[in-house]
Amino acid sequence: MSAGVDPALVHHFYGTKERLFAAAMQLPVVPGEAITAALAGLPREPGTSAGEHLVRSALALWDSADVRASFIGLLRSALTSDQAAVMLREFVTAAILRPVASIAAGSDPEDTSFRVSLVGSHMLGLALTRYVLQLGPVAAADPDALAAAIGPVIDRYLTGDIGGRAGR
Repeated sequence: MSAGVDPALVHHFYGTKERLFAAAMQLPVVPGEAITAALAGLPREPGTSAGEHLVRSALALWDSADVRASFIGLLRSALTSDQAAVMLREFVTAAILRPVASIAAGSDPEDTSFRVSLVGSHMLGLALTRYVLQLGPVAAADPDALAAAIGPVIDRYLTGDIGGRAGR
């Protein structure tokens, strides 16, 4: 007989599964709360798009020494372990994609889900390229330069024309 985790205890001690995850990963911040705070700051500097703001906020979080080691470990684990991949997928969906969905265009939930999944795929690709593979120019790039280059793509995913969709 396997013992399960009592959801009431998780809620009592951590409040949410995301807070439990952050504690287990020894993260100094709860990523979903950091993303929500970044989104709340979306009246941002004039001339800075939502995409640039999101990229810059993510890089600031990932570049923090306290977050980087745990985050890189999770990314590496997700590439080699199905269980870690499931954990990362659930975490990214709950902690990052749900808050980002609040700024995605469209009232169709499938369209919004597709848009934020594109954002997630691009951001995870950036993280893998910069921190795990450490591809020279991207790994060495200034966060502002990356935000300026990637931000417009994120903006298009969120609110622009994304063309035809597979499965429709």
